[in-house]
Amino acid sequence: MHREPIQTDRADQFFQLYAPIQQRVFAYILTLVPHWADAEEILQETCVAMWRDFEQFDADRADSDFFRWASVIAFHRVLDFRKRQTRSKLMFSDQFIDAVAEAATRHGDQIDRRLRALRHCLQKVSPRDRDLIRLRYETPAAHGNVKAYAESLGCPADTLYKALARVRRQLIECIRLSVNREAEA
Repeated sequence: MHREPIQTDRADQFFQLYAPIQQRVFAYILTLVPHWADAEEILQETCVAMWRDFEQFDADRADSDFFRWASVIAFHRVLDFRKRQTRSKLMFSDQFIDAVAEAATRHGDQIDRRLRALRHCLQKVSPRDRDLIRLRYETPAAHGNVKAYAESLGCPADTLYKALARVRRQLIECIRLSVNREAEA
């Protein structure tokens, strides 16, 4: 099948603009939703919407900011997600989400640095600790899963929650040191 050159050029332009900001868009979304898996789903929806609406983005304008444009689209996908999740027990007000979204947009570079540091620091913890962190933050309804995980290991849930607190402290310190090193470089 022969593709139109204009369509190919358009796709190339889109992916040249999107690839460098994908992690930043994901980090932005992650500031607005509590679970990693939900953020990944919203990122996919955002990418589809960005591609669908790409003709509206004018890369030739001097004030064009692809991340800002992407973050507006992501914000609307988050709002759509929230509407679908109205049965959830924990829902933040629209004002709160607006404030967090604005702050995340302003502090995007800092979020990028912290996300890189988190990925680096996660590789430093033991596989068991990494699994515990993933279970807690990447799985919907994780509190129940931590208890079930504790049962499967034959230990009290309280022990696992204490381990989770210990790993969080390790990650926070590692992230702080990594970000400081990067800032000094």
